[in-house]
Amino acid sequence: MAIVQYTAIVNQLRGKLNGSVFNKARTAYTLQGKQTPNKATTVSQNQNRNLFGQIQRTWKSLTNAQRSNAALIAANHPVRDRLGNLVHISGYNWFIKANMFRVSTGYPIANNLNPAVISTYTFSSAFVQDLSVTGLPGSESMSYDFRFNVATGSAIGLQFSVYISEPVSPGITSFYGNYLLFFSGEIEPGYNNGDTFIYFGSGAVPSGKAQYKTGDTVWVRVLFYTIANGVTYQEYIFQHRLT
Repeated sequence: MAIVQYTAIVNQLRGKLNGSVFNKARTAYTLQGKQTPNKATTVSQNQNRNLFGQIQRTWKSLTNAQRSNAALIAANHPVRDRLGNLVHISGYNWFIKANMFRVSTGYPIANNLNPAVISTYTFSSAFVQDLSVTGLPGSESMSYDFRFNVATGSAIGLQFSVYISEPVSPGITSFYGNYLLFFSGEIEPGYNNGDTFIYFGSGAVPSGKAQYKTGDTVWVRVLFYTIANGVTYQEYIFQHRLT
């Protein structure tokens, strides 16, 4: 494994290079051999690939006006690239992103994304009141209680999706791996500054390769967005111990 020191000319490198990959650790940048992933796929991965293919085929059938709407939303809402910089993506890529949100939340693929639907919801904090796991290996379920403190209300509702990592070591202070979709929900219009939105229930554990048990440490990611066009607003990432 090589150690990389950056200069005033080059200040960041990310990605793969001839079988190696640049990584950012807590105290240094490194260049190490790329790991060969397990070729076995999960049910969740196969579902995502099938959905991705369906959305791609839908894009090919769109009218020019529908494609222009996707391009307009993309032009007005830059996203972060792998280096953390704000960039504009194409209308095609935005269409894929927005509809992957939709299908993961239980909505059908939308041919026409609406550039005009904008929520004004913002949140001052988000946290897990409870996240616990029960059941035998292979048939686990999770109960959850998430709370979002509202900073700005809205007359338009807002969707959110909760993702969790597979169990990790408690000593990990930041997580750069893959998250698995746990559940999605909606924050209805009408909450005002100072209100707390509470979302609780239970569901099957995310479809991954690992099993979950009481005492495991996971990373939780909460993403807020509008279902009508895929515009994202806020993201919270935090560590939690399953009870």
